[in-house]
Amino acid sequence: MPAWPATLPQRLNRSNFSYTPEDGVIRTRMEQGPVKMRPRFTATTTVVTGTIVVDRTQYQTLDTFYRTTTSYGVTPFDWVDPITEAPCRYRFLAPPLPSAPQGDELMVTVQLEQQP
Repeated sequence: MPAWPATLPQRLNRSNFSYTPEDGVIRTRMEQGPVKMRPRFTATTTVVTGTIVVDRTQYQTLDTFYRTTTSYGVTPFDWVDPITEAPCRYRFLAPPLPSAPQGDELMVTVQLEQQP
């Protein structure tokens, strides 16, 4: 299983960070009484979106990791949960999106799906 490259930042920036667990519950309205609830899945995913600041060399590493190592995001990879810092498995939901360069640095937005 590939792992997030060690030469890239190991944490997402706090700004523009979101952590959205999938709702794993089905709710059914009844004619009377409380809503019935049951699990939809045995496990759920979490969408993690954030930014990292990289230089041009690191951006090339990230681009190669996305395109080649993960086959354009198809192959999962290991990294850490941004909140608990526990080891987790991820998949890219979208290509990494760089912003306009400021000097030698780029801010890159990554959208990941944390696998159960």
